[in-house]
Amino acid sequence: MSGALYQLFSVWLESCPERSWLKHQALEFSYSSISAQVNQLTGQLEASGLRPGDRVAIYMAKSPGLVVALLACSRMNLVAVPVHMVLKGPQLNYILSNSSAAALIIDERRRDYVTSVLSADALSWLVCYREEDDSSGFYCEARQSVDATEPLPARFAEAELLIYTSGSTGSPKGVVVSRSNIKQGAQSVSEYLGLDSDDRVLSLLPLAFDYGFNQLSSSLYSGAALVLMDYLLAADVVRQVQQHKITVIAAVPPLWIKLLGANWKDGAGASVRLLTNSGGRLPAMVQKSLLAVFNQADLVLMYGLTEAFRSTYLPADLREQCPDSIGDAIPGAELYIINERGEQAATGEAGELVHCGPLVTLGYWGDSQMSELRFRSPPVQPALQSESGKAVWSGDQVYRGDNGLIYFIGREDGLIKSSGYRISPEDLEEVAYSLQGVNEVVALGIDDFALGQRLVMVIGTSVAELTAEMVIRHMRSILPEYMVPHQIEFWQDLPRTPSGKFDRVAIKDQLT
Repeated sequence: MSGALYQLFSVWLESCPERSWLKHQALEFSYSSISAQVNQLTGQLEASGLRPGDRVAIYMAKSPGLVVALLACSRMNLVAVPVHMVLKGPQLNYILSNSSAAALIIDERRRDYVTSVLSADALSWLVCYREEDDSSGFYCEARQSVDATEPLPARFAEAELLIYTSGSTGSPKGVVVSRSNIKQGAQSVSEYLGLDSDDRVLSLLPLAFDYGFNQLSSSLYSGAALVLMDYLLAADVVRQVQQHKITVIAAVPPLWIKLLGANWKDGAGASVRLLTNSGGRLPAMVQKSLLAVFNQADLVLMYGLTEAFRSTYLPADLREQCPDSIGDAIPGAELYIINERGEQAATGEAGELVHCGPLVTLGYWGDSQMSELRFRSPPVQPALQSESGKAVWSGDQVYRGDNGLIYFIGREDGLIKSSGYRISPEDLEEVAYSLQGVNEVVALGIDDFALGQRLVMVIGTSVAELTAEMVIRHMRSILPEYMVPHQIEFWQDLPRTPSGKFDRVAIKDQLT
């Protein structure tokens, strides 16, 4: 039996093969036309010797080819590893190595760059996608490789997807998503958002993120048309909404703020019936402004974590009364708030949010220590069970208000959350230390209305000629743009704790 994503696709392929489903730029694709490309890629992957359970990384721009690659992997029961296109050579090689990927699928136009940064023994096969009107398709190239890929551990036998996200130790973590997770997540989101086959969903978010991937899976579950778009300028979004009469838009807070600056005059957003937000708190005044622009739309606020797709949502009819709440459990989720004593927290008492049920993923790939920390036994016997019997202990502090809704307090792990990304301070500091003249460095996040948190780096240096421009240029040459600091400070002495560690609290206090 094929994976969940292809099963969802097959339902519509059998019932309405010629119906227009996927839209990209000026092109439209029916289920049957996408199926023909999936068949072609499946043949290529089978001929290359790939077998169920092998990991296949996908490093492609958002396009029909990317969707075809995900569907072909699902059809063959390969484990797809989508890699965000903003990541560069070091991050790509880390993911390929960590996942023991057997193949990498890329856009042909990126071939020269990718082959120049790949480790010599990174994988067995490089698969290129040529996108041309008359000869679009995939072709495979053999590469020198290790003898065999690491087999799937028994506990990951149902794996279909590896989504990489930053973890509390700073290294990206591969969250193992099962077939059941994908199907249950698509069903849950479609249900509480009321998606149906009349909807046209604008895909702005990367498919390498769980929030973006779920737009693909839930559109397949509900039969909604999916309009693929790599976000460039807010004006481009306006044109896409008008051209395709978009009904559903999902975004993170920094993106919503940028979109508010676009020209939405003359009813440009009149077709939109639903806005959804996740990836951080959306300020009340931004909520009000969005609903003034999209005056025919409802706004649904959501909270989630990659380890369980989505945990809570705040229905539109409660948003005006409780704009600061993250709502309550989505269908298929069972949530508990556990205090420091290991007991269920009382109303108004802070505690850690614990997610139980079938949306709980299988754990972290290749990191048993972190899996044991985050995926643990439920605090009580839940009515809804996960495949592994485990719950996700989120590390997020929340409380339940008198109205029965949940309110977010903050993260325990110290990660910076900027522009919808979770960023490890240690990752930034390691790169800064590779620049000559940087003796001490602390990276942290400062609250920022538009970004969520602004990336600030405080540096101690003995080189008078070192400038902020030099540091930023160095960071930009190695890291994706969203990890480049917004502000560089040079201090003679960085405060330390009695144990000799940098005193991050004191540094942040001085900055704010």
